[in-house]
Amino acid sequence: MPGQIAADGSFPLELRRTKPYGYSLFNLEAMAGICQTLSTPEDSLWKFELPDGRSMRKAMEYMVPFIEDKKRWTKPADVMYFDQWPVRQASLLFAGLALNKPEYIALWRKLNPDPTVEETVRNLSDPPAGAVGLKKTMKDSVSRRYFFYGSLGCRVRRRLSGDLDNQS
Repeated sequence: MPGQIAADGSFPLELRRTKPYGYSLFNLEAMAGICQTLSTPEDSLWKFELPDGRSMRKAMEYMVPFIEDKKRWTKPADVMYFDQWPVRQASLLFAGLALNKPEYIALWRKLNPDPTVEETVRNLSDPPAGAVGLKKTMKDSVSRRYFFYGSLGCRVRRRLSGDLDNQS
């Protein structure tokens, strides 16, 4: 976390890249997957905070306004795929549940659950029903790892869909 999250919750390494928005979403998703996977009821990485305040909560607070309305993004637009973001991603669902932020779950519900552009499916989204074959097309382990996080979010979504759909 010290090398990834700035005091304002941004991801400075990602902001210097050619696709700062997409890479920031990608990094948020990876870190959310780690928090979700490694947290226990007694030791939640979602609630961990460095002495200077950097945390996953702060990272979510930084990115959520840009997920809600990409027009708020003040950094350069991504050189590719900028128009395809955001899509439904597990970080919103995981953080919504772990941090008791129903507004994150509401935003998660509003986003496109079934993107068709491979870049977004591969990196962030809950994979659509036909996306199982995508795993075979992914050549590097990084892509497979992020597909796992999206898949994990999809499984959680399916398990909780009845409860989530009944919330007002």
